[in-house]
Amino acid sequence: MVDESGTIISYNRRFVDLWEIPPELLEVKDDAPILQVMTSRVADPEGFVARVKYLYAHKEEKSREVVFLKDGRVFDRYSAPMRGNDGKYYGRVWYLLDITERKRMEDALWKSESILRKIFVSIPDMLAVIDRDLRIVHSNWQGGYEYVPEDIRTGSPIAMTPIILNRESRAMTATPLKSSKRGGW
Repeated sequence: MVDESGTIISYNRRFVDLWEIPPELLEVKDDAPILQVMTSRVADPEGFVARVKYLYAHKEEKSREVVFLKDGRVFDRYSAPMRGNDGKYYGRVWYLLDITERKRMEDALWKSESILRKIFVSIPDMLAVIDRDLRIVHSNWQGGYEYVPEDIRTGSPIAMTPIILNRESRAMTATPLKSSKRGGW
């Protein structure tokens, strides 16, 4: 937590560890040199400093941003004014969460989904993914609905037979669904 004059009022060990702050800087309790250390570690130093200065100048604003570091780490940063019960402004509090691993997983999932989507839409036969109520939730049908019976197009549960339509031959093949022993399809 930093007060209006730029004095560090409070911090925790996790903050020091995340930013790799040298201990001698913490003893001074001045925000400026610590801000310089943090700025040297972020991927966008100018944007980082501009946002911090903006938030210091706009006391009432809350903010939540993703901060990318040069070493590949990613922080979720939340900042808000700190006020007492009487409304007195004590300063600005900064919360950080290292979300590096979550971001890596999100990126990997997005890449995997992108690859699967490309494969799905490139298959020459028409495919559809249906939910438990037999509604079409995804398909690679692009302009092929005119060849599909109305109840399939609207996702009506009446359609208990999946239709496979070969785009080149425009031939339809119907395969009845078989019930599983567990009661599903």
